[in-house]
Amino acid sequence: MNTLTNKLMLAVVAMTIPCLPFTSAAAQELSLEERGRAYFSACRSCHSVGPGEPHRTGPNLFGVFGARAATGRGYPYSQALRAAGLVWSEAALDAWIADPASYVPGNRMAYAGLRDTERRRAIVAFLRSVSPPPQPSPR
Repeated sequence: MNTLTNKLMLAVVAMTIPCLPFTSAAAQELSLEERGRAYFSACRSCHSVGPGEPHRTGPNLFGVFGARAATGRGYPYSQALRAAGLVWSEAALDAWIADPASYVPGNRMAYAGLRDTERRRAIVAFLRSVSPPPQPSPR
C-alpha cells in the first residue's frame, strides 16, 4: 500500500474508535471523569457544557456542580425545579440522573433516567470537572 492509503486507513480507524461502545476492559483504563465525558455524549443533544455556550433544549451545565438548581441565567426552568430548593451536589445529581421525574415531580426534563450506578457516578465526575471550584467570598 502507498503512504496515502495508509494515512487514509489510519484516519478512518481514528474516527471510528470514539464511536465504538466501551468494553469493560477499555472503560476501566479510562479515568472516572473520562468515562463520564464519554457517557455524557448522549446528553449533549440537549445540554452544552462549555462556558458561555448557549442553552439547548436543556440548560448549559457548565458550573452546575455546587450551584442552586434552576438559577442559571436565560433558561426557562420549570416551576417544580425552581421550587425544589436543590443544590447540585453529588447525591442530588446522582438522584436526578437516575430518575428526574421521581426526584422532582413536575419538572420538564424529557428523560427516563439512567439505572446504571457506575455510569451515573462517572457522569457526575465529569460534571464536577466542568464546574470551576467555588471562589472565596470577597472580604
